[in-house]
This record gives sequence, C-alpha cells and structure tokens, in this order.
Amino acid sequence: MKHKQEFLPILNALILIVLLVGGAYYVGKVNGLKNEKKITFTQTVEKTVMPDLAIVNFAIVSEGKDLNQTIEENKALNEKLMNALKDYKVETTNFYVDENKRWNFTTQQYDVLGYYVRNSIKVKCDPDDLGKVVELGLENGANRVDSIRYDLKDETKAEIKNQLLQEAIKKAIDKANIIAKASGKQLVDIVKIQPQDANIFPIYRALAGEKASGSGFEFKPEEQKVSYSVYVEFLMK
Repeated sequence: MKHKQEFLPILNALILIVLLVGGAYYVGKVNGLKNEKKITFTQTVEKTVMPDLAIVNFAIVSEGKDLNQTIEENKALNEKLMNALKDYKVETTNFYVDENKRWNFTTQQYDVLGYYVRNSIKVKCDPDDLGKVVELGLENGANRVDSIRYDLKDETKAEIKNQLLQEAIKKAIDKANIIAKASGKQLVDIVKIQPQDANIFPIYRALAGEKASGSGFEFKPEEQKVSYSVYVEFLMK
C-alpha cells in the first residue's frame, strides 16, 4: 500500500507532461491552419469536334390479314435489307407484333382486321456514307427512317476525355495561382482534384429531302461541342 501511494505522484506527473505536450502540439497545429486558406472551384473546358460516327434507325413495317404470312413478308424484307447493308455495322434493336384492331359499336368489342409487324434496325457508318446508307435502306426493304444522329466513336470519346482532363487540371492550377497571387499568398498544396462526367451530346437530325448530284441523299454534319469539368480544392498560405 505504501509503494502504491509513492507511485501515484509520479504517475500524475507523467500524465500532466503528456497533456501539456499534446496541448502545445494541438495549439501549434491550429495556429498553423489559421494561416492557410482553401480555394475551391469547378474548372470547365470545352472543345468542338467533327462527329466521326453516324447512326440511322430504320423500320420495316408490314401489315396483313394473316399473321404468319405478314411475319414471313417482314422477314424477307429484313434479309434483303441486311444483305444490302452488309458492309456496315447492322443490328436488330426491336421486333414487334400486334393486332390491327377496330372498335365495333354494334358488338361492343374489338374486331381484329389483321396484324402489324415492325422490325427496327440500327446502322452505324461513317458520316460520309450516311446518304448512301439511307438510300440503300429505303430501296431494300426499309419503309421508315425513325431517326438519324451524329456521335463520336468510343475510342474518340476516350481520347478527347483524356485531353480535356489534362487541360482542365492545368487551367485549374493556373487559376488557383492567380487567385493566390492576387491575395498576397501562395499555393502550398492540392487537396482534391475530382473529375466530373464529360458532356458529349449526340446531334439528332431529321431526314433531308434533297438528293445529291450523285447517288444517295446529302447530309452535312455539324461540329459537336464537348465539355469536361473538374472540381478542385487548393490550400494557400
């Protein structure tokens, strides 16, 4: 018991020293932070590029009184279209069958007049081949053009994103240095750089009605705007 009482003053002294040292470190840390200011903003960069991809959505629509016969007619037109566009990337995006019905006021029920079959086809091509693809499609089975749009290939998007990311970071650092200098301070650290999603919007176009001097329709793509943003945080002192 006597040894325990003798040890207590020593233990209390050690605890007091730890508290004093830790407190002094914390105060020094807080005082250091008081002299540091944070700069936060979002840096956006833009670029205009010419689309390198055209996408056409065709439809093959067939109507008839006999379901099997209507499906076979649609299938034949689809095979003809696929063969005509074999040099391009073609895929079926939807196949739809429904009854063609009309309300009968006498019987108070629908009369089935026939059947409706729709096959949706998407074709990807170079923008320079767009007119040729549209004409080939309409002459070989397709009886509707649902949409036409311009876009960028995946590899082009990835390359542009990398370019814009580097440019956005560089401009963000330059801007932060200007802000710090104007405030009479200097940058001491980069706290955060957080890339945002790139904005790459496809351009939709209606089907043009004019023929070119040669074969095919004539389409002229416009430049496409691409933007990329990064959120940044800097410390200046």
